[in-house]
Amino acid sequence: MPMKKYPSAYWAALLMPLLLMLLPGCLLAPREQPESCFYDLAMPEKPQPQNRFRWIVFDNDTPSRTRMLQRQAGNRIVQDDYNCWVQTPEKMIQRYMTLAYPADSKTPSANLADLRVTVTAFEFDTVKSEAVLSLNYTLKKGSLRYSGAITVRKKFQTAQAPAMAAAMDQAVAEATTKLYQAVCSSLERP
Repeated sequence: MPMKKYPSAYWAALLMPLLLMLLPGCLLAPREQPESCFYDLAMPEKPQPQNRFRWIVFDNDTPSRTRMLQRQAGNRIVQDDYNCWVQTPEKMIQRYMTLAYPADSKTPSANLADLRVTVTAFEFDTVKSEAVLSLNYTLKKGSLRYSGAITVRKKFQTAQAPAMAAAMDQAVAEATTKLYQAVCSSLERP
């Protein structure tokens, strides 16, 4: 008995339901896109004008741009694609510090020392549950030059972006105070 030939449309109609049953459910289910959230540093509570120095340059020597970076076990750095900063670290820190300790506008700029700040770490250590902020600074007034470094670590309770951003906010506030004190101390040296 000869075999009956079936048209290709017949085979397609026969195989289509089978293929649909074999496709994984995740392809047919709607995908939820995670919400992108943006975070900023809080503003200083009360500006304290000072007449000792002016903020000159803020640099960023970290891989962090606007994405939040998490340091995991084995020094693995992971970039969070859905939780971001509103600006790069150096811009947010510059804004915070210049608002916290603005140079007094009545002081001639020739009487002010120049302060340069470089951000060397702006990340979240998820192994230790800490926000880590490190800054290098150089203070120059005439022939005098002082350099130093400040690192601040602040704990966060959960590895969720709001808690981590709040910890970084505390780290920036503390680093700002420490930097101001270090600069004032350097300028008082003979």
